This record gives sequence, structure tokens and C-alpha cells, in this order.
Amino acid sequence: MKEKYNQLSFFLKDNPSLKYIFSISFYLIIFLFFVTSNLFFAKDKPVVEAARETIKVENSIAYEVLNKYKNENETEVAFLVAINPMKTTNREIGEITIVPKLKNATIQNATVEYIKGSDFLFVVDIKDLPEKWDAVQLNIKDSNSNNFVSFVMNRNDNHSDYLYTTISKQTFLATKEYAELESAKYELTLLERQRKEKITNQIEKLENQISQKQKELETIEQDTEYKTDKQLKEREQNIQNYQIEIERLKREIGTLESDESEFLEREQNISKKIEDIKTKYNL
Repeated sequence: MKEKYNQLSFFLKDNPSLKYIFSISFYLIIFLFFVTSNLFFAKDKPVVEAARETIKVENSIAYEVLNKYKNENETEVAFLVAINPMKTTNREIGEITIVPKLKNATIQNATVEYIKGSDFLFVVDIKDLPEKWDAVQLNIKDSNSNNFVSFVMNRNDNHSDYLYTTISKQTFLATKEYAELESAKYELTLLERQRKEKITNQIEKLENQISQKQKELETIEQDTEYKTDKQLKEREQNIQNYQIEIERLKREIGTLESDESEFLEREQNISKKIEDIKTKYNL
């Protein structure tokens, strides 16, 4: 083996042009190996799904996928897509364009249907999927934007935090009736989020402030020894200031609690709406 290697070395040394061609060919083979192997492995690399309730913003429009569904034989999938009004600042939303794509398969023969549940929620249903598909990518934008946002559904992803509810009569069907139901449920979810953000969290913050003020007030009230008349007057003024501030914070809580009652009433009305839709469509 060593003798053959030496013969090859002497041969290339005596023929520099062949040595150059040999070197180029060798590096080209190595390069092609890495390129083709990368392509091969990239083909099977799983597409990462965004976490549940991930907001993706384009043209000041906030999109989110609330849930994903597929039937038992995996020939039909559906996306529950929402435009989050709490995170959307664009008030001139154009016509929504949705372009679904498949990884490692063509979507040409699939049937795609868009079902509107409300101005802020719609279902994208894709039927007749080919036998072999790895992932569905949903590309969404409005007509005033040049760029899409993308959401992915992997065929097999045990790590996804989506429900992947089965498409069936008992759970979910890609129909106008279910879209209407999901719209009402989303409206309720948004109200609950708003109440927590604007009311519950603020009340908790104010209550913590009151608790801190009361502790400070108790310390001042107990500090009575070895005080001059001037210091005692200042102490009384501090006590009064603390009491005024505590009462002000309590009034703020009272106002928020009144607003909370309004939220709760609206939530009750939407809960009733949800039950009425279920009864109406026997869902």
C-alpha cells in the first residue's frame, strides 16, 4: 500500500498539471459530499412549532393560532386562527390572504376552505392531504402588507403544547357553526384577559401598596418617645398624610371593583351566548 502511495506521489510530482486536477477533484468531491449530506439531513429536519398563544405581528396586526386539529387518519387538518384585537394597533386591516404549504409534499390536490367565525377569528380547513406529508405551514397576511407570518403544524409532534383535538362530531368540525362557537369562546377569553390585566392585577398592586403604607404608618404611630413638640407635630402630620394616601388607594380599588363588575357582567352574557350557540347547533 505504501509502495503504491509512493508511486502515485512520484507520478504527480512529475506531472504538476495532473496534480492540480487531482487536488481540485478531491476537494470538489469533499465539497459535494457535505452539500448533499446537508441537504439530505435538512430534508428530515423537523420544523419547529411556535408555542401556544404565540403572537406574530405584521403590519401592526397581531395573529395567533388558538388551536390545531386533525382527523384520525391524518388526511384533514384545521387551524383556528385569530387576529388579537388587544395586540393589534392597525385599524385598517385589509383582506386577509392565507397560503398553506406542505413540507415534502404538494398541496395542489388538497381542498382548502376558509370559514369565518367573526371579524377576528376564522378556521382554515385543509382536506384530502396526500398520504405522505410531514408538516403544514400556514402563511398569513393582509392585502396592505408585503410580508407573511407563518405558523406550522407538524404531523408528529409529541412536544407541542397545542391540543391537536381530533376532528369529530364530539370535539370539533370545520364548520360555520363551530367557527361561531369558537369566536364566542375567544371573545370570552379576551374579556377575561382584559379583566385580569386592567382590573385584577391593578387591584393586587394597590392592595400591596396599602399593606406597605399601613406597616409604615404603624411604625410612625409607635414612635412617640423622646420627641420634641415640633417632632410630635410632624409625626401627627405624617400620620394624617399616610391615612389620606391609604384612603385614596382604597377609593381607587373601589373604582376598579366597579369596573370589574361590568367585566363580569359582560363575561356572563358571553357565557350565555356560548351555551345558546351550543343549544342552537346541538354542539
